[in-house]
Amino acid sequence: MRAWHATRYSIRALWQRVKQSRTAYSVLLGVLAGFVLWFVAKRTLPIAVREAMFWLAAALLAIWGAWLGVQVAPIAVRAYRFAAHKRYRESDRVVLSYDESLEAQADVLMQAAQRALHDAEQFLQTPLVNRTRVWVFVTPDAVYRQIYQSAPSYGGRAHSLPNIVEVVYTGDLERAYRTIAHEFAHLIVTQWRRNAPPLFEVGIAEATEFHDIPQRLHEQALYFMHYFPNCPLGALLNRQQFYNREWQYANYAWAGSFMRFLIERFGMPAVRRFYHRLADQLADEAFQAEFGMSLGQAELIWRDYLHTQLPSTTRREALGSALRDALVWAIRGGDSISRVRLLAEAMVADRPEFWLGYYGLAHYAFWQGDLEQALAWMEQAATAPEQEQTALRGEAWLQHGFVCDLLSKRERASECYRKALEFPDYDDEARRYHARARRYLETPYTYAERVQHAQARAQST
Repeated sequence: MRAWHATRYSIRALWQRVKQSRTAYSVLLGVLAGFVLWFVAKRTLPIAVREAMFWLAAALLAIWGAWLGVQVAPIAVRAYRFAAHKRYRESDRVVLSYDESLEAQADVLMQAAQRALHDAEQFLQTPLVNRTRVWVFVTPDAVYRQIYQSAPSYGGRAHSLPNIVEVVYTGDLERAYRTIAHEFAHLIVTQWRRNAPPLFEVGIAEATEFHDIPQRLHEQALYFMHYFPNCPLGALLNRQQFYNREWQYANYAWAGSFMRFLIERFGMPAVRRFYHRLADQLADEAFQAEFGMSLGQAELIWRDYLHTQLPSTTRREALGSALRDALVWAIRGGDSISRVRLLAEAMVADRPEFWLGYYGLAHYAFWQGDLEQALAWMEQAATAPEQEQTALRGEAWLQHGFVCDLLSKRERASECYRKALEFPDYDDEARRYHARARRYLETPYTYAERVQHAQARAQST
């Protein structure tokens, strides 16, 4: 029975990937088009033509069958090997299925799964009612990559029919526990209401995941509120908008923080009643009826809460991290050069001891053609008390060398290039700068190269 469950799970997971494949849909459309063509040909074409088309179709079908066999056979072999290497731990309510490579950690993973179920039920004040035990499938990240030939596209997933939780295990037990709690929340909340808008569906799961450290939820929400452009919560009722890959981390953080805010303000019973209302009312109507205010009004109160009621250290860390990351993104070409100046000025005002704000101002002056001012800001960045051992810091030294070369300060430029080599290089091959630093130690940077770099930046921004 266990082997059957494991095999069914692995085949189901692989089938989900097949359904997401464009090739699968192309084949399906091709088969449908073939039936339509056969139906039309049978009524309009001569017998000889139809026979020729029949044999041609048979040949194509045979080729397609052979191709399909080549594609499916490795998947079937991987599914079998995946199931064959499964091991199990059982309790009264949970069956843990894990890869044999996790045998040494099986007991602690089982304890984490049981604790996650208990904590999720306690936080949501609702027991998970199920006819059979809950299956928790834990797959190591390396095994996932081997089976599916790609990086994991999720950390965890829940399937309510039957009650199954999938987790990709990266070696971080705390993360595994929180992921399992998140997925258990999905199973529990489906007892209140299935297919709620994602703002609430994911939000309640995020609140459960961080049930014991709500400050982390609120800090993440505040961070993304200042890192990304403002997005009204009403837009997150739409699944396509909510699961937009570029915004997904922010949307999860906002949803989790907002739902935790509602729980703290109105209590879990009110949130549960709101879910029940969603069965008969639109989200806005149900929200107004249960909480006595519109979603927009609640959002304003929540935003004010994040900016005024969180501990001052939490707010400062979140806003400081958002400012730093936004400035780094702008410097790397993700935003306009004028935006770099605005963010750099804010950084200097907020953290005058930190090097990055001065480098941002130098970066702006460099691309505006004010080399003397750029050099002054570069030197101030070099002497700032707070430095970083990052690839960006090394790239800043490289640009420092560019400025010195253009101002005919060759000796200082060489010092900067050697300094750049002391910092780690980027993993992204397109951004690596060590080879360029070595090159400019031999040959000075020129105005012609600066023009080329300016044109490349203009195209990428």
